[in-house]
Amino acid sequence: MEKRYSGRRRRHLRWLWLLMIPVLAAGYTLWRFGPQRSYTAQQLGLTDLQSPNDADGDGVDDWTDVVLGARAYIATDPHYQSKYYAGGYPDDGLGVCTDVIWQALQAAGYDLKALVDADIAACPEAYPHITTPDPNIDFRRVNTLDTFFRRHAQVLTCDLSDGQQWQPGDIVVLTKEFDAARGPIVKRIIAVEGQTVDIDYQTGTVYVDGEALDEPYLNEPMEEPWYEDLTSVTVPEGSVFVMGDNRNHSNDSRDVTLGTVDERYVLGRAVCVLLPFQNFGMIPEGEQTR
Repeated sequence: MEKRYSGRRRRHLRWLWLLMIPVLAAGYTLWRFGPQRSYTAQQLGLTDLQSPNDADGDGVDDWTDVVLGARAYIATDPHYQSKYYAGGYPDDGLGVCTDVIWQALQAAGYDLKALVDADIAACPEAYPHITTPDPNIDFRRVNTLDTFFRRHAQVLTCDLSDGQQWQPGDIVVLTKEFDAARGPIVKRIIAVEGQTVDIDYQTGTVYVDGEALDEPYLNEPMEEPWYEDLTSVTVPEGSVFVMGDNRNHSNDSRDVTLGTVDERYVLGRAVCVLLPFQNFGMIPEGEQTR
C-alpha cells in the first residue's frame, strides 16, 4: 500500500508540473507581450504642475519647457555614440544619454555646460575624478553630472521601504497582524502622516484633508463595514492609513483592531498584477485621485 500510494503521488506531482508549464508560459507571454495598464492624467486626477519660474521668458514655465525640450530632442532619434566635440556640443546626430539632460535644460533657458564649468571652478574638491577640467566634455560625463546635481538639486530615494516617499494611492504589502489577518495583506494607501481622513458612509465618500477622493478602482459604492470602525482619524507621524479596493469586503485601517499602520510594518509597494489575467500589468505609483 505504501508503494502504491507513493507511486500515485508521484504521478499526481508529474501531472501538476505538466499543468504548470502552460500556465507559466501563458503568464510570461502576457507579461512580455500583453497590454500594459495605462492611465491618463485625467483618470488619475493629476493636475498640470507648473514651475513658478520662466528662465527664458517664453511664457512657458520651466518644468514644462524641460519636458518639452527632452521630448523634442528624443524625437530627432539621435544615434548613440560617444565622441569628443570641440565646443562640447554634438552636431552630427550622434550623442549619449546625458545629452538629453542638457538639451532639456537648454530648452528652459539654462546653460548646463556653463553651470557645471562654474561649479567645477568654484569647488574643484567636490570633483576629485577631474584632474584637469575640460569644458568640452565635463558637462556630458555621468559622474560629473551626478556630483553636480547632488550638490544643487533634490535627490529622491529609490528605496521602496522609505515611507517618506510613499504616495497616497500606492498599493503596498504590509505584515501587521490584527483580528482579521495573521499574514501579509495588500492594501492601498489612502493617506500619509499628517493627513486627516474622514469617511462618509451616507454618500460613500472618503475625504482626505477635506477633499473628496475620486476612486475609479472601486467596483461598487462603499457601505458601512460590519466591524467597529474609525470614521475620522489624523494619521500620526511615521504611519499610513490604508484601505482595500474591494471596499465592502475589506478589513483595513477603518478596523479599530488595525487602525493606522506604522511604516515599519510595510514591506514595500506592489508593482504588478498577475491575477486575474484580464488585469495583468504594471501598477503605477500613486494611482489614487482626488
